[in-house]
Amino acid sequence: MRTMLEIGKDLLNLFGETNKPDVKDGARKEYVDRFADIMKDFFQYVAERPAWHSVEDELPPDTDSVLVWVPDGKWKNVTFKDCVLFGSYDPDGWMLEDYPEAEELTITHWMDRPEGPEGKR
Repeated sequence: MRTMLEIGKDLLNLFGETNKPDVKDGARKEYVDRFADIMKDFFQYVAERPAWHSVEDELPPDTDSVLVWVPDGKWKNVTFKDCVLFGSYDPDGWMLEDYPEAEELTITHWMDRPEGPEGKR
C-alpha cells in the first residue's frame, strides 16, 4: 500500500500538470483517469488505517491486548500524559501490560493492535 505522502505528491503533480494553459481537452480526460487512480489509493489507505474507539461507545473483547490512549494518570513515580500503551480490558477494568498494578489513570480510547511485518502481531 502506498503512503499518504506518496499519494499527496502524486496529487500535487497532477494538479500542476492539469492547470497548465496549454493542456488540451483530450489530455484532461487522461488527468481525470489518473486522479481516479490516485483517489482509489487514498481510499484504500483510509480504509485500512486502524481506528480509535471511545471507551464510552465500545470496549474491546475481554483480555484482548489492544493499544490504549492514556491522557493522564499516575502510578508510583510514573506519570502518564498523552501516551499510547498496551493494555487489556475485562469486567474488573483496564490493565496496562507494562504497569499491571497502575490504578490512578484515565483511558479514553483504544484500538486493535496493528499488524506487524508480514502479518505478525
